[in-house]
Amino acid sequence: VTVDVPEVACNDMNWTGSLFTPTFAGNNSVTVDIFGSMTLILAMHNTYSGNLNFDAYTSGKTITMNGNTFATGGNMSFSGTGSGSWTMQDAFTTNGSIVLTSGTLNTNGQTVTMYGFNGNSGYPRTLNMGSSVFNISHTNGTGWYIPNSTNFTLNAGTSTINMTGNSGSNDFNGKNLTYYNLNIIGTASSCTLSDNNTFHDVVFNTTIDIQGTNSFHNATFNGAITINQNNSYNNLNVTGVGASASFSGHTQTVAGNFSATGTSGSHVNISSGTISKASGTVCVQFATLSSLHGSGGATFIADVNSSNNGGNTGWTFGGASTSITGTFTSCNTPITLTASTGTNYTFLWSDNSTNSTATFGSTGTYSVTVSNGSACSQVVSQAITVSALPTTSNAGSNHNACIGAGYVLSANTPVVGTG
Repeated sequence: VTVDVPEVACNDMNWTGSLFTPTFAGNNSVTVDIFGSMTLILAMHNTYSGNLNFDAYTSGKTITMNGNTFATGGNMSFSGTGSGSWTMQDAFTTNGSIVLTSGTLNTNGQTVTMYGFNGNSGYPRTLNMGSSVFNISHTNGTGWYIPNSTNFTLNAGTSTINMTGNSGSNDFNGKNLTYYNLNIIGTASSCTLSDNNTFHDVVFNTTIDIQGTNSFHNATFNGAITINQNNSYNNLNVTGVGASASFSGHTQTVAGNFSATGTSGSHVNISSGTISKASGTVCVQFATLSSLHGSGGATFIADVNSSNNGGNTGWTFGGASTSITGTFTSCNTPITLTASTGTNYTFLWSDNSTNSTATFGSTGTYSVTVSNGSACSQVVSQAITVSALPTTSNAGSNHNACIGAGYVLSANTPVVGTG
């Protein structure tokens, strides 16, 4: 079937029972309106790149892709009147956007891969996300676009939205709704997170500008994050090479744990605002702090590997560094390693021993976790080599010699054992 007129319509589109390898084709200037269900089959050649409009007046409509992909071109639009609804039966993939204008779309725990999602409308519309994974590859604009939440019902379930755009921007316009997991994991140069939303877990790997007042259960920031309003978290983690967080003079309130962990070669940078935590201890490691205030009643510590760039209040900087000393190579003799640090520290070696020294009898890399009981800890590792004794062999059978005579004995190169 080739659609070669501007617009056609059908009730159900069902390719079940088609013989041979049927073709569904049409360029990006055409539109197909489907007022019922759509069922594609695996043994078909789908090159259709126009728009698909799903129009429903009753519930119970289904969409079955059977491995097909709408590879290029148009959008998939859903417009339901009254009880009009659709349920996806399997994975749905399109290189266009899904547009929900009205009606109810049930993704039914299926994986939905698309260029973008557009929920901009004032009509009653519902998106039931269930346990679905949404992969959004939008570039140079807004991949999740709900500028108007009037009459919009979002049931996030336990779904995950992955923003995977790899160029330009890939923005998220959530419009004050409750979501589950959001991962901004593409290599797009930036992302703006708009409005006042609620999230379960988020992972942000790129440059993020958080505009509104959001609530996060667990937030992991691996990129360069700018936060322009007060936000709340159960747990907040800033980590990874090049990670940074600027709070722009605002307060980030953490109920559980706040951690910021860099490396010796790449500190995380935290600046320009307040971390508020009511109790317990906050410890940051390999971090550079600038104009950062600790408040709320907790104890705030920046470890010995962290830097004070000035303007910080409520923080204690310093602590003892840790090194491992000992002889790191031996021949068939166990090696004793010693962790050297400050006073009042506890030790946990990789063999679960808890003294400042530990003995190991084989080649490997061994580590010790050193803690001062205040949530600050360091992990230090050391590689050792324990070589086995060389093996020897019998020089041969015995021989008798007269007094004054001799034999020449020849030794073969020994086989050197390795630990």
